[in-house]
Amino acid sequence: MKPKASLFYAIVIVASACVPILGAQSLDSIQKMEASGDTMGARSALAHDAQANPNSVAAWTAYAEFLDRYGDPGAREAYGNLLKALRADGDSSRAGAVARRLALLDLLAGDRTAAGAHLDAFRAAGGQTTAPGTPPAANSPADQGTAN
Repeated sequence: MKPKASLFYAIVIVASACVPILGAQSLDSIQKMEASGDTMGARSALAHDAQANPNSVAAWTAYAEFLDRYGDPGAREAYGNLLKALRADGDSSRAGAVARRLALLDLLAGDRTAAGAHLDAFRAAGGQTTAPGTPPAANSPADQGTAN
């Protein structure tokens, strides 16, 4: 009985070590899937990778950008998870850029409250916004008038 138990444990250990290797797909192979027209397969693989690695900036970046590229409303949630991962990594520069993109997506979705919160996060990360219709600086060519 003891040799069977040892064999069983050996199989379980080898199988559990192989699951991450077999389950994870490289970004290159996912990009090839997308390029060949298998967008649903690529989306599924990216979603699986992001969910399996919730703190991975690379996984959430690839997934959020993919969804954004196709106009998928799930991009907001994916960018939100990317923002969390970036904050956890302490990358405030990229977190600011992602917060700005989130604010734009929020506005497109009609969610002004979320857009305001994400703009605040953008500003807190060092981003600067200008108000629409801000007049040009006094030394700009627009302030010089026109030549006749």
